[in-house]
Amino acid sequence: MWNLNTGKYIGKPWWGHHSGVTDIEVTHRADGTPVFVTGTTDSRVRIWNLDTRKPVGKPLNTCFNCTVYGLAIAERGDGQRVVISAVARNFPLDDGSPPATLRIWNLEPGRPLGEPLTPEGDAYHVAVAATTDGDGTPVMVSGGDDRNVVVRGLDTGLPLGGPFTGHTGTISALAVGTREDGTPVVVSGSLDATIRMWSLA
Repeated sequence: MWNLNTGKYIGKPWWGHHSGVTDIEVTHRADGTPVFVTGTTDSRVRIWNLDTRKPVGKPLNTCFNCTVYGLAIAERGDGQRVVISAVARNFPLDDGSPPATLRIWNLEPGRPLGEPLTPEGDAYHVAVAATTDGDGTPVMVSGGDDRNVVVRGLDTGLPLGGPFTGHTGTISALAVGTREDGTPVVVSGSLDATIRMWSLA
């Protein structure tokens, strides 16, 4: 952790994972406690207290021998704050299990909500983001090796309309925002060397 005013790190490094950290999201719990969430190449997602520097609960195990490629924080329609993990296997298995999954976890007890969601296609890389669409519906947006951007209802996990198509390479990054006119958008970055913006209205 670094002080933005001085450019110096605060305290000692944080330890708690056994392999590389791939993503970090900062948020707060329902009681206002500041926390951050980490994902790694050891298949785990972990929640940390930003003030005490200690882990909150046990690690969330996403799947066997996977990499957490992306995390997103969101609030569902019922007010639950959740973390979404986008996970892909490090190598294919012969047991019929999907190569990539999206999973929604309750941020408070750290428990999964519903069953894992499977992106379309043989995705071994997946990105995720969360926002609300033009109607105010909480949504999550994912993309990966299938080159499509898919919008799902955060409460149901079901796709909302068809995918956004146009990329010719793996989608490696997603971000969400709002244009000056109030239009909610998702921005996608791809290994095809392009960046695209899509309207969620």
